[in-house]
Amino acid sequence: MEYGHREGPVADAVRRLKREWLDLLEGELRAAGVADPVDAAFRIDAYLDAGNARFQLFGDRDDLERGCRLALEVVG
Repeated sequence: MEYGHREGPVADAVRRLKREWLDLLEGELRAAGVADPVDAAFRIDAYLDAGNARFQLFGDRDDLERGCRLALEVVG
């Protein structure tokens, strides 16, 4: 998010990497037969981002594990 409103090669690389991750995730979910791979990818990415952000802020590994667990529950 830090690079969302920035310009330049670093900001472009950050956006490109995030798009590659989302495209990969959506493609894998589509191949797995998930009904709405775009929404599922959004939820998975959001849980992982939230778990990481909370871990970085509070240092509690339980937040990382919670994010991973919730992300996995998206696809059952």
